[in-house]
Amino acid sequence: MKAPTARDVALKAGVSLGTVSHAFHYPHKVRPPTLEKVRGAARELGYEPNLAASLLRAGPLRKNAARKRMSLGFVTAEQTAACREGDTYFLKAVQLRCTELGYGFERVDLHLAGTPTAWDRMLRARGVAGLILGPMYDPPPLQSVDWDLFSVVRLGRYAPVGEFHTVRPSIFPEVLEGWRQLRSRGYERIGACFFQHTPPIIDDDERLGAFLAAQASDPGAVAISPLVLRAWDPSAFESWWQKYRPDAVIDFALCTWRHLQGHGVEVGKDCGFITIGGNQGMEEFATFLEDEEGIGRSGVDLCDQLIRHGERGLPTRPSQVSLGCIWVPGETVRPIQEQSIYPKAAGRVFFSAIEPG
Repeated sequence: MKAPTARDVALKAGVSLGTVSHAFHYPHKVRPPTLEKVRGAARELGYEPNLAASLLRAGPLRKNAARKRMSLGFVTAEQTAACREGDTYFLKAVQLRCTELGYGFERVDLHLAGTPTAWDRMLRARGVAGLILGPMYDPPPLQSVDWDLFSVVRLGRYAPVGEFHTVRPSIFPEVLEGWRQLRSRGYERIGACFFQHTPPIIDDDERLGAFLAAQASDPGAVAISPLVLRAWDPSAFESWWQKYRPDAVIDFALCTWRHLQGHGVEVGKDCGFITIGGNQGMEEFATFLEDEEGIGRSGVDLCDQLIRHGERGLPTRPSQVSLGCIWVPGETVRPIQEQSIYPKAAGRVFFSAIEPG
């Protein structure tokens, strides 16, 4: 069926096409009865405005008096009292972009605040028009939040409750690029160690799917079954390693590197090594870093558009913006000619004994 248009909404609501446009883009200029009539017609028809097209029409963003009276709230449940002053993912970029656009900024650490009742209404009373949801690995109870009070955008991959417009890192292409980087340097036996989160997140499937896709499209490499664990298991890793003997590893966390280091394998010399999600301050690592600044700034831009369009609450069809990760080459991935790859070093044994834990 043909998707409904703004003209269809205008005919059903008995208003002009311009009124429909104002209802979605400048709702403050439309009388409440007319606004409700237009939105009711849109709901019945299943019409939603094209935000991307509206962005192109809107032209450059300008500060205005209405925006200066508004604030955006950055909500996270990651911080604890032990790191009260610490920055969490995306926070600095969100705060900077709010300042650039003329919004006030409020940081809301739900774990520190003890999740007081009616915090959503308190924020709204202080002029908070939009919420940017940051990391919530152990989310507090959010079921009671009145989302209809705010325009809401979620950042990153860890979801609290409900479906939101989301800006997140793109995981699938970063694994494919990791494979390409290793193959371009001469590696042929590429393995991968991934963890499954509890509860599962979409990244788990994307990482695994990308690795399998890379194998399937590259007949010149040796197919090694990826090691997928819910928790770190040294004995499972040893069995996997001894069975496949990869000359390079794509790793989701640094547990693999620490285990290899403790048992005589020098990554970057005996084994090529790429970690996904950050090098945790170790610049010698070849790694993929998610674009924290880009995600934070894009989240604020999207929330700004939702506010300007008068869109609040949980969307019926949430949009997702995916930003590519940043490749950082390091000493753990070098051309294979410069290395002593252990399958060619006869008699070398890396695992003489593995202690549990």
